[in-house]
Amino acid sequence: MACSSLPIGAVSFLITEASADTTLGLNIGTPVTGKSFHITDMVISADTEMTISLTESDNDPIMNAMYFPKQAIWSKTWCTPITLHPTTNLVVTGGAVGNVSVTITGFIK
Repeated sequence: MACSSLPIGAVSFLITEASADTTLGLNIGTPVTGKSFHITDMVISADTEMTISLTESDNDPIMNAMYFPKQAIWSKTWCTPITLHPTTNLVVTGGAVGNVSVTITGFIK
């Protein structure tokens, strides 16, 4: 959380998930009833050429598909967090079979 301090009543998180096949979607985090994930930082790596898309677990898109060349790493810090709908989590879907690792940080409120 490089851009601001933690809001009152929020709980910080750091979640890392990895899979050798994200074609059916990799769930990042567990939904918390009535609470929203506020993502401030994200790192995604892939060892295989593919596209990777980000959605919420209710299928609402977060980002359009991004192209990843073989052995690629992408990272981003947002000063204004990406806020997911309450009681949803992030889903990462790859366009091909290959190792994908995702780390997100931020807060739940």
